[in-house]
Amino acid sequence: MPVDTTLLGQLNDFDPAVRKQAIIAIGRSKDPAALPYLATVVRTDPEQELRELARKAGQYIQQNAAAAPAAEPPPPAAPIITPLAPAPAPPKAAPAPIPEPGDEDIGYLSRPYSEYEEEDAVALAALGVAAGLEGLTSGDPEAAKAIMESGSAPGKLPVRGQSYVVTDNKQKTARDLVEAALTANLNNDNGRAMRYLYQALMTNPNLINDDYFAKIASGVTDKGRDEAIQMVLDQGERKSFIKTQDKAVRTERKEKHLGEARKSNWMGVLVDVIIFMFINTAGPLAVFFAISEGINNLDPTFAIELDRAGITTTGIGFAFFLPIVLWSAISSILSLFLMSGIIHVVATLLLRGTGTYAYLLTQLLGLYNRFLLIIYVLMFVAMIILFVTAGSPMVLCVTLPIVIISLVMVFKTLGVVGNVYDFGLVMGCLSVLAAYVVLMLISFGIGALFANTLLEALSPLLTRGLPLP
Repeated sequence: MPVDTTLLGQLNDFDPAVRKQAIIAIGRSKDPAALPYLATVVRTDPEQELRELARKAGQYIQQNAAAAPAAEPPPPAAPIITPLAPAPAPPKAAPAPIPEPGDEDIGYLSRPYSEYEEEDAVALAALGVAAGLEGLTSGDPEAAKAIMESGSAPGKLPVRGQSYVVTDNKQKTARDLVEAALTANLNNDNGRAMRYLYQALMTNPNLINDDYFAKIASGVTDKGRDEAIQMVLDQGERKSFIKTQDKAVRTERKEKHLGEARKSNWMGVLVDVIIFMFINTAGPLAVFFAISEGINNLDPTFAIELDRAGITTTGIGFAFFLPIVLWSAISSILSLFLMSGIIHVVATLLLRGTGTYAYLLTQLLGLYNRFLLIIYVLMFVAMIILFVTAGSPMVLCVTLPIVIISLVMVFKTLGVVGNVYDFGLVMGCLSVLAAYVVLMLISFGIGALFANTLLEALSPLLTRGLPLP
């Protein structure tokens, strides 16, 4: 049966993936006539991985040919076909001339496995497998089929003393992973360091013989070098180590965060509350002062327009405005305490956050005191511009920043909650939303209770048909 010329043409395709699939398909065909073409790939393909895969495909074909009963002598070697596409040049050297098929090339593919034992381990490392050629060299057709389909052999780890061929890119990646492991170790995050070490070793198996790698592994695991490398390789030991270290990191972080949170005390909260009360009293009063002064100095035309719009400017004095400002400031404090209390319960009991109520109040009051001061200053300026310019659109230049700052304050609130309980912005958002839901339910319950009480009080009058007072 002649070799499939389409597959032979694909051996010279520019795409390494196409060439790889062609080699696999030719190997699975078990056709001895393909050996010269596989020999050409072994000698000229610029990809080390594909050269080694082609050689193993040739070994696989030779083994199956030897196991099959000899019916008739093999057909003469076919001439080399003209490539369908020019072969890509090797990265470091000019391609060797394509040899004519002959005994030398076939012999190169069919030498005994003992001569290739070390080279085969190297080739498998280049294919992403540490060691072992059971499928291609033991005469097991099913295992060989799996290897030809996947390009790898199952489950062996790097062997100390063995040498592996690894591409420059993989070597660089492995070095970066080793340095990342060292950085994680210096940051006392040895679980992460262990992950990096394992990834580095699987990327470049030669690290198993590297003293620098062994030294870092020893520092990460606090074991001797040989024992440390064994821990990196052993799945059970590695997972157990990572689990223990990750738990220790979480515990240390939790204790550090709680230590920071406990620095906030109720005396500090009281100081922040006083500042909050002052800002929420002085700020509105300053705005009222700007409004009253503006009214007293109104342009007659603007005053007439206000009257036509139904806006009266009489009867509003300081004595009228002060009680409203004080009640607004007190209500703001009560609302803040209630809302933050609900957030604390939700964050600690439902979302398992780590923080204290005093720490939350300190952070929220500090945030609001800064932003509210800016907002009231801008409102004061906006009122002055409003009356001085007789309602000019210039006032929008000040009111727009007020809206933006208010939105930023809301967003910052979510971040503060996430930081206070050490679970991030998303969980902080969930805590605030859950607190709003609880607050709405409480308000609904109070409203329903009030309505029910009122209905019970009025029901005797409604039953007797007496006129309501």
